[in-house]
Amino acid sequence: MGGEGVRYGVTCPECGGAGSCTAGAALMGGQIEWSYETSCPVCGSQVAHCGRGTIPEDLRVRLLAEHGPTGLRADRPPGGGAAAMKVLRAQSGGTPAATKATWEGILAGRWSGTLAEAEQLALRLRAGGVVVVTVRG
Repeated sequence: MGGEGVRYGVTCPECGGAGSCTAGAALMGGQIEWSYETSCPVCGSQVAHCGRGTIPEDLRVRLLAEHGPTGLRADRPPGGGAAAMKVLRAQSGGTPAATKATWEGILAGRWSGTLAEAEQLALRLRAGGVVVVTVRG
């Protein structure tokens, strides 16, 4: 499934030298997995940190800045989208009004996220019987 990565400079917490960080997020088995790997060529320090679920905001911002957003496109299904609303509410846990706003945003081409976020939401919507595609940019 979809994934993206970024590389950027960091200050080594061990020696203060110029280090680097490689970070990314991908959809694995239907779940978003993210990771950071930092290394310092000065002192040799290496640190890895990873997790599942919501992408940390600093990484999300970097991914969107480097790769741009990925959107979803869907046609309004028969029945007005009750299946989509059910999936979206389960995904976000939001209010009915927020869920409806998200669905209307998808229909209007205004919803976007990282590639991993879009692929995860598309996978869940498809499982609920909604025809949806991801669109880069």
